[in-house]
Amino acid sequence: MYKMKDGGGRAKPFRPEENILKSTSYTPTVNSTSTGTIFQNPTEAFVGETITQSEFTTKQPTRAKSMKPPPTRIGNQSEPFVASSTQKYDFVEKKVERSKAFKPRSSYQRIDEPLDALSVSKANYIPLELNRSKMVKPKSRQRISNAPFEDDTEQRSNFSAKRVEVVVAHRPHTEYKLTPGPTETNTTYSLGYKPLKGERQQAFRPPVARNAPEGIFEGTTTNAADFVPKRNKICPAEYVLSRRLVN
Repeated sequence: MYKMKDGGGRAKPFRPEENILKSTSYTPTVNSTSTGTIFQNPTEAFVGETITQSEFTTKQPTRAKSMKPPPTRIGNQSEPFVASSTQKYDFVEKKVERSKAFKPRSSYQRIDEPLDALSVSKANYIPLELNRSKMVKPKSRQRISNAPFEDDTEQRSNFSAKRVEVVVAHRPHTEYKLTPGPTETNTTYSLGYKPLKGERQQAFRPPVARNAPEGIFEGTTTNAADFVPKRNKICPAEYVLSRRLVN
């Protein structure tokens, strides 16, 4: 055990004083010298009594006996029980009859003769006349003027001429060094290669299911019914752009 000084250095070792309770019946041999007191072990046998032996008290413990409480009896149970219990007193005997199986009588009668009357579906049927709606095609709102076009188009007015330089593709020179000797080791593809046997699947084409009518089509299609032949005149701007000659 060490004590720390105020300055932070290590102090000298400190040992607290021992408080030893010595027996009065034993006196060790003490030799006093100039250097100090020296205790020597006695040569005689120890005859006295130690503190532990003097304070030891012999006790003989006794085991506690098992205890069973006496049974509590209500009344004198040596005589037979003559009265009725609560269950017997409250019990009411009833006669139960099993219900017989019941099957309702079927009122269905099959008629083998043909039905001359009207059925419910025919009696409640109301015939309604339905007209097929005609095909409606909206009218075009685009109006083309027959007058010559004398103005500039949006493409020509917003067009700005720019000089474009052609970029030549350039590929850097690559130096390929060929190994003079043969390869002594296996490549990555050779090490990981696993030969597998494969069979090419045959080409399969499902049959075409076409339900074409056998007779000749005599009606009119939607395109033929709505077709209106028109002659479009070329816009004068087209002559300028395409440089066509007017006949």
